[in-house]
Amino acid sequence: MKSFTILTAACIFAVPSVAAAQSSETSAFNGPFVGLEGSLDSNQARKPTPPVKKPPTTAAKKTGKKKDRAKLPDDQGFGGRLFAGYDVLLGDSFLIGVEAGIGTSAGAFTLDANGKKKKTPKKQKTKTSGSKKKKTKKKDIALAAGEYRLDPGLTADATARIGFLPSPNFLIYGRGGYRWLKTKQIRGVTKAGKTVTTTGKVTEKGFTYGGGLEFAVSENFRIRGEFNRTNFSKDFKQNKFSVGATVSF
Repeated sequence: MKSFTILTAACIFAVPSVAAAQSSETSAFNGPFVGLEGSLDSNQARKPTPPVKKPPTTAAKKTGKKKDRAKLPDDQGFGGRLFAGYDVLLGDSFLIGVEAGIGTSAGAFTLDANGKKKKTPKKQKTKTSGSKKKKTKKKDIALAAGEYRLDPGLTADATARIGFLPSPNFLIYGRGGYRWLKTKQIRGVTKAGKTVTTTGKVTEKGFTYGGGLEFAVSENFRIRGEFNRTNFSKDFKQNKFSVGATVSF
């Protein structure tokens, strides 16, 4: 009887610790995951200008600060992203994780010679005659002198996050990392008295940060909403609102 009592007491004390270990291992927020999200991208940009060396005067400094604080022209578009990562639970209430993603961004817009947003110019068709039938080349956008157009494309990122679980199936987290964005930048310039449109491909890069909420529908399926801001440069910034779904395994 005495030995039975001791065995029973040992089981009572052992069960909570085993259950706690199992809860971390079987949690939807612990281990590898993959996911898909859609986003609303808000691009803020102005025409990049080459640095000009000027004498360090008080007036010049004030002008520069005013320019940096001025609201940038912006436009919005829809994007998408695939991602994968790994989360680790620290106890029952805290989480750390890493994530990498690749996707597309949108929100192209055009600025006039004064740096103000304007309607998207019409695309021109360039025709070449080499055979009986005329071949149409890829459509190009024609800009007037001094105009500038930014067209976002493919994007990639690598980030880490830290979060708090107020309940086993709900996560509040913050994120930080680095992001790359391929863009097509088009300018209208004057050469030999004629207006010519030049196109260049530039990979913008910068730090990204934000936060979000994530809810575990089951042990293997989660949904989330997130906001991120990326500062690519003083002339180009992006806000991203996204919603997505994650599958853990």
